[in-house]
Amino acid sequence: MKKSCLCCLALIIGLLVASCNNKEPKSYCTYNGFEPETKLAFWDHPWYDFILMSGIPSNSNNEAVTYLDMQFYKDYGSRPKLGKTGKFTIDVDPNNCGTCLVISTNCVAGICKELYFAGEGDFEIDKWGNKGETFSGSLKNAVFFQIEPDENGYYRYMDEGKIWCVDDYVFETTVQSVYDIN
Repeated sequence: MKKSCLCCLALIIGLLVASCNNKEPKSYCTYNGFEPETKLAFWDHPWYDFILMSGIPSNSNNEAVTYLDMQFYKDYGSRPKLGKTGKFTIDVDPNNCGTCLVISTNCVAGICKELYFAGEGDFEIDKWGNKGETFSGSLKNAVFFQIEPDENGYYRYMDEGKIWCVDDYVFETTVQSVYDIN
C-alpha cells in the first residue's frame, strides 16, 4: 500500500513538473498571467519593510482592484537582505513569511474577495532602489494557491481552492520614500 501511494505521488509530481516546463497555459490553472496597469513600490510601509503593489482595476469604474503584492518582512521567514540582488526563495507559509507573494482580488477599501499565496516559482530582484530610483526584477513559473483565514485568523490553503499561474512577470517601477498613495 505504501509503495503504491509513493508511486502515485511520484507520477503526479512528474506530471506537474512536466506541465510547468511547458510554455502552454497549464490545464490545472484557474487563471493565467498577470498584466498590471499600475505599480507602486514603497520603503517604510506601516506593515512591511518594503512592498511592491501591482494593480489591475477589477471593473470599469476602477472601484475594485486586483493586486499582486511582493511583501518583505524583516522578522519572518527567509526575507532577502534588503539591497541584495539575485534569486530568492519564495516563502510558502502565509502565516510566517519574510518574502510573501500574494494576489488579492476585487479589493475595495481594504477588503478583498479572494486571496492567493505563491507556493512555488522563481523570484529574482535585479535592482533595489531608494526614493526616486528603480526597483526591478522578475517572477517566473509562479503558482499561487487560494487561501482563506481559519477560525483563529491564520491563513490556510483551501482544499478545493482556485489556482493562479504567472509564468512570466517582469516588474520595474520607481520607489516612493514612504507609503503614500495620495
